[in-house]
Amino acid sequence: MRRNHQARGCGFDMTEFHEEFFHCLARAFPALAFYCHCIGSDDEFMGYGWFNGRKASEAFACFDVLEDYWSLRSEKRDPLTHLIHERRVAAMQGKALLASLAELRDAFEDQRMLTRRSQVP
Repeated sequence: MRRNHQARGCGFDMTEFHEEFFHCLARAFPALAFYCHCIGSDDEFMGYGWFNGRKASEAFACFDVLEDYWSLRSEKRDPLTHLIHERRVAAMQGKALLASLAELRDAFEDQRMLTRRSQVP
């Protein structure tokens, strides 16, 4: 039976973003690329970017939140960068969906073969 890896996501609340923890994960699993974004509950800092990403320019970084940040924009990135990010995430989700469909197909084929074997006299 074939195994397919899927994109996964999770979220959790922390009082502060433990960036070093994610750097340790990235070092421990160099083939794993993951995206993080955060904003402090006190609106003093925010961060976003990739760990083990394809481009150094997209690496995770923290920033100070501008005083008028929420009134000026609704996204963390400039519109073009945000569009590129949304398309990349959509592509990853599409790959995960295709992997799920392939896994279902494989399971169906395995079941069909078992059924055929049990019907042979």
